[in-house]
Amino acid sequence: MSENKTNQLFDLIINEEDIFLDFLRSKFPFFHKSNFFLRDLEYGIKSFFERKNVTLSISDNLRLSSKLGNYFENKSYFVKVNDGVWKINLPQYITTKPGDPF
Repeated sequence: MSENKTNQLFDLIINEEDIFLDFLRSKFPFFHKSNFFLRDLEYGIKSFFERKNVTLSISDNLRLSSKLGNYFENKSYFVKVNDGVWKINLPQYITTKPGDPF
């Protein structure tokens, strides 16, 4: 995939940011102050685009997940804990009851 195509897919996620974040929340334990891993982001991106009938290679997915992780860090949605691990900083995803969010 060309860099241009990666940018197009990145822009598509950004334009549907709320939908993408809700999609991640439906697939993973994704709530306020929880840990979130790079591998989860990679699988989330892959699944998100599979539903749109877009196939990504592993290298394209890695490039896109890195770019998206940096974007969410800059927006303070993700707080970097260490390489490949973030803490979610989205108060709208706070859990009101302890236990399984699903």
